[in-house]
Amino acid sequence: MSGYGDFPFGLRQIALYDTAGANKLLLPAALMMHVTPLLETARFEADAHLVGAAAFVAGAEWEMEAGGISLEALAKFTGGAANQVGSTPNRTLTLSLDAGAQMPYLRIVGRAVSDTGDVICRLYRAKVESLEGTFRDGEFWVSYMKGVAVTNGSVVYEFVQEESAAAL
Repeated sequence: MSGYGDFPFGLRQIALYDTAGANKLLLPAALMMHVTPLLETARFEADAHLVGAAAFVAGAEWEMEAGGISLEALAKFTGGAANQVGSTPNRTLTLSLDAGAQMPYLRIVGRAVSDTGDVICRLYRAKVESLEGTFRDGEFWVSYMKGVAVTNGSVVYEFVQEESAAAL
């Protein structure tokens, strides 16, 4: 054990970046980030018993939730643009998408804190495959996103324990 960041608690932040790690955008009210490695596996059976097995990381699946609606974040996930017009108190922000829109790759980073430090999870080349949310009487909107992460040429995802906690 490292002695720091060993017992992460909760989720403090989810940040979206372009794949180069620039143009940070924080999701409002980060609630959940889940990462599952995608494993390619094979088993070799001979003479009625298992004699070998293989498994390797092919990518990762991810999902996340954040309270509220951030049209800027949805634009980053979808490759669209959130356009603001007007002036206070009559501003409007609009995100429009049409059929055939291509979802871009982006970098997703989540941060959990610990008594001593924090833990960071980075997905270097992630693409959204589903976006959801519900307007419901008596409840706040929760944005739900899920997708897949692929290699950036050297890594699909990483977890980093940091001795000194720092905001994304």
